[in-house]
Amino acid sequence: TGRLREPHVVPIHDYGEIDGQLYLEMRLIEGVDLDTLLERDGPLPTPRAVALIHQVAAALDAAHAAGVTHRDVKPQNILVTGDDFAYLVDFGIASATTDEKLTQLGTAVGTLKYMAPERFSSDEVTPAADVYALACVLYESLTGTPPFGADSAGVLVGAHMMQPVPRPSAGGTGVSPAFDAVIAAGMAKDPAERYPSAGALADAARRALSAPERERADTILERADPPGADPPAAAAAPRRRRSLLVAAAAGAVAIAAVAAAFWLTAGGPEHHPTRASAAKTPPPVTAAAPNADQARLLSLLPPGYLAGTCTPATPESGSIWVHAVAMVTCGPNSQPGGPSHATYGLFATPDRLQRAFTDDIANVSLVDCPGEGRSPVSWHYDQTPNDPAGLIACGHYNDHPNVVWTNDEKLMLNDVSGDPATVTDLHTWWDAYG
Repeated sequence: TGRLREPHVVPIHDYGEIDGQLYLEMRLIEGVDLDTLLERDGPLPTPRAVALIHQVAAALDAAHAAGVTHRDVKPQNILVTGDDFAYLVDFGIASATTDEKLTQLGTAVGTLKYMAPERFSSDEVTPAADVYALACVLYESLTGTPPFGADSAGVLVGAHMMQPVPRPSAGGTGVSPAFDAVIAAGMAKDPAERYPSAGALADAARRALSAPERERADTILERADPPGADPPAAAAAPRRRRSLLVAAAAGAVAIAAVAAAFWLTAGGPEHHPTRASAAKTPPPVTAAAPNADQARLLSLLPPGYLAGTCTPATPESGSIWVHAVAMVTCGPNSQPGGPSHATYGLFATPDRLQRAFTDDIANVSLVDCPGEGRSPVSWHYDQTPNDPAGLIACGHYNDHPNVVWTNDEKLMLNDVSGDPATVTDLHTWWDAYG
């Protein structure tokens, strides 16, 4: 974990023994742990709870992308500064997915109040266990008590494995019923039914807030800078409404797309599938073993995919995805107007991303993206109107609505289809979540 550089991660840099005393070397943080905060102040205001969970989720997704599972997410391991900047600490029992030391112990290591059901019946520990624990922490942050409050270890284990997931809105807590579904999905008994990432859980919690509460949560996140450090480097602009570039820029993009298609047909320094061999008929795929690229791709998916909806896959030769370093196929998205089927892929270079996009849309009956110019067209974030962020194309494939877009910063190709969603539905969904 010392290799992790996510701002909300406080990794253990070293450990050992000196003169019979065990030690851990880690950064000194001035703040209070979330457990102490809850004991002192009681349940947190909902926007504050969601803002803290959002930051911890970012730390977990970074760890999971690196192949590391925390295994002991709990309030005591979340440090909060005076500006509500949250750190996830104590990776002391964390282990890379290739590290069998902990499973060889034959014991469940962690804290019972936050341990996923599979921890008690299986040696395999996956990131889904961290998602479960984070949902438990969210529940406690909202209500002031853990989901299951028994003192007996046996009763706690039984509760995690057998009892229904508690509703945070029950018992006069004042918590919005919208959070009941968030906790239910995050604490699902079956790991495959949970959110696919910690970030997806955090996004769902944010959507459960009212509009004024979301503004307060966003204000907390904006002011929360790591003490003694420069603010984290700005990521891509927030996923708010996107605007497309003017028609002149669209024309330039179309010319570039035609030029790229000609280059592919004429041949280049390396083999790429021709348009004929790159047909959009879903290519045969084989299940892919989890790796860091697949984990990163899963963490970048739009919200609305429950755990188990998306499956890592490996494209076969001749597919338009053949040069993707990671690929997943997904079933229905639960957001309004969301796709019924989608394929997402990461690419190593902008050139390969562009070629895959060109091959992909070659078999689509293109139409204008709703309210915009002719497909394909550049899109950008509202906050950076002069900086193209990728390409988007709308149309139909085999009579099914189809939207395909790239994200240049993430080197990500996205292909979604709707049934019964229309092109307008898919474009509206992309505008809000894509």
